[in-house]
Amino acid sequence: MKNKLTVLAFLLLLVTGLSFAQVTTPTVTAPLQNSVGVSIEPTFSWSSGGTYVIEVSTSATSWVAPDLVYTSTVAVASGHTIPETSKLTNGVAYYWRAVAGAGTGTFTTVSSAMPYLMYPSNGAILSGTSTTFSWMTGAVGLRYYMEVDDDINFGSKLVDVNTTNSYYSVLNTVFTQGGTYYWRVIAKNIAGSVVYNYSNIWQFSMPGLPEPIASYPTGNVSIYNNPPTLYWYSTSYNPKVTEYIVHYKNAAGVGTNGTSIALSATEGCFTTTSTNPYVTIPFSLTPGVRYYWRVAAYDGSSDKTLLTNWSPEESFSVYGNVGFALCYPSYPLSGVSVSGTPTFYWYSASFSPVMFYTLEIDNNSNFGSVTVTKADISSSSYALTSAEAALLSSGATYYWRVSASFTSGGTYGPVSTSGSFVYTSSTATATITTPYPSSPTSGTVVGVTNPTLIWSVYSADPLQFKVTWATNPAMTGSTFTTAVESGWINSNSFILSGLTAGATYYWQVKARLATTLTEGEWSTVAWFTTAAGSASVVPLAGSPINGMPINNTNATLSWILPTMSISPLKYEVQYSKKADFSDAVSINDLDKANCELKNLDKDAVYYWRASSKTNSGLKSNYSAPTSFSTGSTVTSIGNKEELPTHFELSQNYPNPFNPTTIINYSLVKNAYVTLKIYDMLGREVATLVNKESAAGKFSVQWNGTDSFGYKVASGIYVYRITAGDFVSSKKMLLIK
Repeated sequence: MKNKLTVLAFLLLLVTGLSFAQVTTPTVTAPLQNSVGVSIEPTFSWSSGGTYVIEVSTSATSWVAPDLVYTSTVAVASGHTIPETSKLTNGVAYYWRAVAGAGTGTFTTVSSAMPYLMYPSNGAILSGTSTTFSWMTGAVGLRYYMEVDDDINFGSKLVDVNTTNSYYSVLNTVFTQGGTYYWRVIAKNIAGSVVYNYSNIWQFSMPGLPEPIASYPTGNVSIYNNPPTLYWYSTSYNPKVTEYIVHYKNAAGVGTNGTSIALSATEGCFTTTSTNPYVTIPFSLTPGVRYYWRVAAYDGSSDKTLLTNWSPEESFSVYGNVGFALCYPSYPLSGVSVSGTPTFYWYSASFSPVMFYTLEIDNNSNFGSVTVTKADISSSSYALTSAEAALLSSGATYYWRVSASFTSGGTYGPVSTSGSFVYTSSTATATITTPYPSSPTSGTVVGVTNPTLIWSVYSADPLQFKVTWATNPAMTGSTFTTAVESGWINSNSFILSGLTAGATYYWQVKARLATTLTEGEWSTVAWFTTAAGSASVVPLAGSPINGMPINNTNATLSWILPTMSISPLKYEVQYSKKADFSDAVSINDLDKANCELKNLDKDAVYYWRASSKTNSGLKSNYSAPTSFSTGSTVTSIGNKEELPTHFELSQNYPNPFNPTTIINYSLVKNAYVTLKIYDMLGREVATLVNKESAAGKFSVQWNGTDSFGYKVASGIYVYRITAGDFVSSKKMLLIK
């Protein structure tokens, strides 16, 4: 090819009426004869002007391949630089000339000083706010040109810097989330005029927003709490996530990226305003209706409609009765003395937080003639006004309780158990500031079993503190609650020890004056979960809880995994009519986090709890016991065995899964059903169903094996159902 270029150049001169005899023979001027240390991208110059063919050879006498390594027709007065794509080899002697027959020059390229890339490694995914790029050559006295671009040909160079160091830091804000980039380093002399060598080209990428996976409620489970708390977990971590966006709707299909959702006062789209992997829907939902929901991570960018990292759609049904949440008095309790204008503290069930409370105080434990009533309190504490405190008699014993509502002025749920205190009108006792739990905050998953508890407090007086913690939100007063207390300490932090992996803990703190030892009030209760790793997870009771009446003799129990285990889990449920579970009925080896109880006794209170177990037999502790009550009539909505109203193929659960997953589907009428698994290339992997089937709701389990019984690889699979004219497909993810 290079010889052809020389011939073409020669013909061009003939066509224009010129000949080599008519062109001034050039004299090579640079690189100088016998030069050494010449750049691998040398610049050539020669005397006189015109159009010339520049040739570079490894032989003084041969100007054809393979000795001829570079040729180019140049139409400049004099001067030509070999481009990067044709750069020469280090430490080699070359000969060059301008136009055939002209005098030749010889030079030797500079010895190699190859930059070897170190970080970020090839294929790395960056994190954090900045990245320090580093490399090495083993040589000194060099200048390095570092280039970063989203084009492997480095046509636009997002980063183009030079330095004498073998490292350079770049703010990650110059890169686009989820983008792929390339980087390299060019070694030159200090003046930047001699190219020593190019490094290899390495690739890195910025993390995209993670795709959350809905974990509760799923599978159209019946939910008694209203509004429910939605839980999810993320498949990866990205520090840029600032909040989550949730879509929910009371009809199948929540729209594409939120664009088709009609917002209203009770359903649609809302943001969590936090990075916690859970949120309570901010409005009460319509009883007896099935709801669909999904969630996406958000990084604070302006256009939320362009999000593509939505979780697979999940659903649940709201039970036919309006739900509520019980409250638990926290302070004052057990006849403690209070004075002045005391502050009352309480907390509600962690899994169905409420917005408004009513506080009642009476000197009669039956609350026959309430002394003080305060409604629509918007926080979980309340300090009596001077006028309200004046209604209390000094030295008298009083009882107090609270009830909760989802809306201001709305219907309130059952009242809490009562707390008691003795009131004194004396105000001589100094007011002691109540601490506020600040870390770990409620819902946090901590990666250690010896976390440090931290609280905030502001006081001009020296204080000491006491911490108590337990695995039951009731903290005290339960047969199954063993609360642990620290001694009095001078610091506003305390390190726990000996906690169980995969368990949820509740904690609170109170202060006392270091001078008089007068104790203050317990703080509100905060809770956190220790990461499970490969251990089992202690479930959290989801629904029904806190004595909720369900007006039915069938009940769907559902529970929550506050953290994920890398081990596959099965579940056990115990239920009993006795609070100590002495006559408990156990249901074992459940594959999903819900269970339906049937034919329970009428007008009875049932207690229940759940645990999980790994394949290796490692069993968790039971969840904190909770309860519900049945009714005398059967008016269930969503719990009756009735034929479905439409064909449906549900999203598998769990998803992702390992090693098994459940697929639910519904048939409106009798049909011949096939349910098959395919890989992403469309190849059939397994057939789960292939038979005539009656109308109804069905479940089938896939254990991740193909038609021959062999385990399939990790990855995305498609399952497809055909039932008469009904055809539907969904994706699922197997992770090993």
